[in-house]
Amino acid sequence: MPQEPTLSKKMCLMGQWIHKPSNAGYLFLAPAVLVLLAISAFPLIYAVNVSLHQLIISKPYLGEPWVGLRNYAKLLTDKDFFNSLRATFMLAIPAIGSEFLLGLGCALLLNRRVRSIRVIRAIVLIPMMVAPVVVGLTWKFMLDYDTGILNYFIRRIGLNPPIWLGDKNWAIPALIITDVWQWTPLFTLLILAGLQSLPNEPFEAAKVDGASRWQIFYHITFPMLSSFILIALLLRVIDVLRVFDTVFVMTGGGPGRVTVFVSLFAYRQAFSYYYVSYGIAAAFVILLIIALLANLFIKIFKRAD
Repeated sequence: MPQEPTLSKKMCLMGQWIHKPSNAGYLFLAPAVLVLLAISAFPLIYAVNVSLHQLIISKPYLGEPWVGLRNYAKLLTDKDFFNSLRATFMLAIPAIGSEFLLGLGCALLLNRRVRSIRVIRAIVLIPMMVAPVVVGLTWKFMLDYDTGILNYFIRRIGLNPPIWLGDKNWAIPALIITDVWQWTPLFTLLILAGLQSLPNEPFEAAKVDGASRWQIFYHITFPMLSSFILIALLLRVIDVLRVFDTVFVMTGGGPGRVTVFVSLFAYRQAFSYYYVSYGIAAAFVILLIIALLANLFIKIFKRAD
């Protein structure tokens, strides 16, 4: 008569059965993977195919003839496209630079143990959480020449206020102010997280050696924050190169074509002039520029790390 296995042997056999490799996990993941492919890979492949044809919605009788890389080559000689690139960098460079400096200052101020500091931190982060369309509408009203609150205070001090969104010399500065207000909290959040993760030992050693606050910040704090700063810069560069909704609400690309940034240029080509293939080609060039800049920032990040 066969002997019944002991309790320990049963548990051992059960453990082997539980830890036995199984392909069931792949079956559970398959539906999610298929959905992701359907909503990402397929539209991407379709868009690449359309950019290699000549699709004009307003002229369906022309069909969709194959043109290869002609749309991309046309962008290299399109003055409007290069003007939109120049306008984009005119927004990006001062906006990101100001956001970095202000965010660094705010993070240093918020990295203190004072009463109600958590409430202050939450208030500082509010602009980043507001929808870009709401931000655009709010600042459009605030910058209005006749009824805007900003021009009201300018008049109160005896100065003649500018036509912020209607003057080609002031439209981009107005968008820079809006962008700085909305996205400085991102730099503040990331740099503050970096400050709170730094070890105390280097700072204590520097104080023992008699280092001043500026020397501690310049030689210890700032170098140790380089990774967090580069991540924040990378995120903002990617975001500002595809800025659309705030600009579309505030200026619509005007006055004239002063605020037609690259994302708005691609939108106009596809949905205002109905040159869909050309607009998609412009969007892919923007994607290429973002990828090159991201790769540059990643290399700088690795060196800093």
